[in-house]
Amino acid sequence: MPIDKRAGTAAEALADVVDGATVFISGFGGAGFPNVLIRALRDRSPKQLTLVVNSATHRYSVTHELIEAGLVRKVVCTAARGHSKEPSPFELQWMDGKIELESVPQGTFAERIRAGGAGIPAFYTPVGLGTVLAQGKEVRRFGDREYILEQAIKGDLEHVPPQLNQGDSRGAEDGRGYRH
Repeated sequence: MPIDKRAGTAAEALADVVDGATVFISGFGGAGFPNVLIRALRDRSPKQLTLVVNSATHRYSVTHELIEAGLVRKVVCTAARGHSKEPSPFELQWMDGKIELESVPQGTFAERIRAGGAGIPAFYTPVGLGTVLAQGKEVRRFGDREYILEQAIKGDLEHVPPQLNQGDSRGAEDGRGYRH
């Protein structure tokens, strides 16, 4: 019997989100932010979320509403600094020790997400070697070069704007890389 993964409303799409979920939020450079879904998630109010988002502070995203509501435990991102001279809600909570931050180089971020989706648990990269980003990570030599082990990121939920989310009833991709 076929399973129809489409939802009629944002609230219906988020009905199964539980406390502690890892949520991927799309958007880059001011485009593709799923603000309707982010607000529906805020209204649903699951606690202890991990957000995987390119920027925790982008001015066109309402990700800060999840943070201000106290729903976020950890943010994995490539850009944590806000655009204002004043600290963002995320930065204030991070400085107060209320939110954990994992800052990741852009290419490593993309590869960690790809690896998680492909079922690859981890991979080695030279990016970040010898910096604070490598602290506590396994280092291994291949040939004449050292690499650090990066863990894949696996999510429980993807937030992609509805206008881009054109998958079929089984949640398959639409040919442009978007799925639900």
